[in-house]
Amino acid sequence: MFPSPKKPYTARAIMKLLHEVENLKRLPRAGWKIKNIPNPESVAEHSFRLSIMTFFAPAHLDQKKLRDMALIHDFGEIIAGDYTPHDNVPKKTKHEQEKLFFQYTETILPGHPTPQYWLELWQEYEERKTPETMWLYDADKMESVIQSREYAGRGYTNLEEFLGLIPKFTTSHMATWGKVTLEELQQGQIRRQQIPIIFVTGLPSTGKTTQCKRLSKEFDALYLSLHDILLQKSTDREDPHADFAALYLQKGLDTSPIGFMTDLLKDNIDEGIKQGKRCVIVDEFPRSVQQLRAFDENVQKGNLILLLTRSAEAPRQGNASDYAIRMLQDLEEQQPKELFKKINCDISEEDAYVLLKEAAQGFMKAKQ
Repeated sequence: MFPSPKKPYTARAIMKLLHEVENLKRLPRAGWKIKNIPNPESVAEHSFRLSIMTFFAPAHLDQKKLRDMALIHDFGEIIAGDYTPHDNVPKKTKHEQEKLFFQYTETILPGHPTPQYWLELWQEYEERKTPETMWLYDADKMESVIQSREYAGRGYTNLEEFLGLIPKFTTSHMATWGKVTLEELQQGQIRRQQIPIIFVTGLPSTGKTTQCKRLSKEFDALYLSLHDILLQKSTDREDPHADFAALYLQKGLDTSPIGFMTDLLKDNIDEGIKQGKRCVIVDEFPRSVQQLRAFDENVQKGNLILLLTRSAEAPRQGNASDYAIRMLQDLEEQQPKELFKKINCDISEEDAYVLLKEAAQGFMKAKQ
């Protein structure tokens, strides 16, 4: 029987193996590097989402095996690296190089069942003769299709090669997922009408809502409040997201599913465009770089952020958590200077409004 993992020798061996696996977190996916994607996803990130995808595999498949297989299917790249079809490396050579890692793990943990289990899973995946491996092989390619769609949404081009994987799927499950992804891409290619958007965010007790409403009146803008949108959604019992909207309101707006928030704003902004509004003023958004990035990628870029803050000594800043303050600081670092204005609200409300109005006027003029 293998020694207990609590024993120092065993623990050291496991740590050695875990350090080896860390290399996948630093190994960029070669396909994206070829397409000149900056800071592309790592092999570990690819394997992570592939593992998530296995939760939605057909019920007749062994989902535990699928998840385990998804996690280890690229372990061989720790030694071999991430080859692409463009490298013209023979399959046999690639297979032998990748197998070396699994053989190496057996020398790190001799007699332990895990290395042998990994090797058996990997060999089964490589042979692709079982229903599980056929589904996972398609899912592996589908994950790349999904990533290509996301990169395309960020403005990167020349990714048609990955969409070409969709007709090659042999499982109906992945064929359906591929069809949906193509529909998403087509929808994203429909050019939306652009409208100047001004975000007003910041610390508590800085008068954000009052200032937003004044700006909206001043500039004939559509005023949007996430709080108000969620409140309306939470009371619509026919809306499938009603209960979640109510929970979201209860927990606060600092954290949320990014896509949920972006979709809410997008729908309302489109309505403002139909109404012929001059611009859009969004109250209490974004709260983080992640929210800003999602909005830029899925709605429109080039929006102005007005950050209302107070000095560190101001007593009313105490209502903000350290996390909220840090997220707002990250926003300032992320947004281009010409699209960011920080206003210290230690001054009077009227003086603060004058500064807000000047920033908004400058932004609107630049958009003309």
